[in-house]
Amino acid sequence: MKILQVVPYFSPAWAYGGTPKVAFGLAKALARAGHEVEVFTTDAFDGRRRNPWGGDKVDVEGMKVFYFRNLSNKLAFDHRLFLSPGMVWATRRELKRFDVIHLHEYRTLQNFIVSHYAKKYRIPYVLSAHGSLPRFSRKRGSKKIFDLVFGRRILEDAAGLVAIREEEAQQYKLMGANAQKIRIVPNGLDVGLFENIPEKGRFKREFGLQDRRIILFLGRINVIKGLDFLVRAFNQVQKELEDVVLVLAGPDDGYKRTLLKLIEKLNLTDKV
Repeated sequence: MKILQVVPYFSPAWAYGGTPKVAFGLAKALARAGHEVEVFTTDAFDGRRRNPWGGDKVDVEGMKVFYFRNLSNKLAFDHRLFLSPGMVWATRRELKRFDVIHLHEYRTLQNFIVSHYAKKYRIPYVLSAHGSLPRFSRKRGSKKIFDLVFGRRILEDAAGLVAIREEEAQQYKLMGANAQKIRIVPNGLDVGLFENIPEKGRFKREFGLQDRRIILFLGRINVIKGLDFLVRAFNQVQKELEDVVLVLAGPDDGYKRTLLKLIEKLNLTDKV
């Protein structure tokens, strides 16, 4: 089967969080299973740099990956606005070659363009929202506009909608999606990543935390993650447990400065 994966950011753009890892793992597994897998993505990498493969087609572990150039890396990282004209032309020219299409994330112009031509060419597509359905306070107005102008059509025309848990399935329904199209499929995990893990205690030794208990957050430092609640809750816990520290590990996604101010305000600099 010829499968096209469409995702705004892909390996090795790990600064964008879990979506590129999930999409990469899925594409790699499908290629290993004998399918012909291609990926349409952009040259998004992080807040300062572009992917060096921008504008190129690259063979990555058995799949062909097209890294289309964004018009602005700043718009891509700061505002999640991925403007890649090259993908538009490639979509019109290449889409007919595929049997099925998998769209990743929800509110992207790439999804609207690809879904439009997929319907025109009668190619079924599925959508994995990856937690992007709710309209959080950040850019709520622009998200509502996208949903009205583009999003409703993307959901209506999809052959299937993938939710990673029941909560996301309900979010699809709240967006007006057909419940019969929704399937709950948890994210896959490459167990091979855990074959050669560091020895126990290495992290504590490197950071001088041998005699401390750790509360760990691992993920993007983003406003939607609820880290302000976590820090405030930890502030109460540390008053009763003197040997506990809070570790926040992950790439900054625009919220680090605000979080540091909160940590300083609560006098937790030595414990977070």
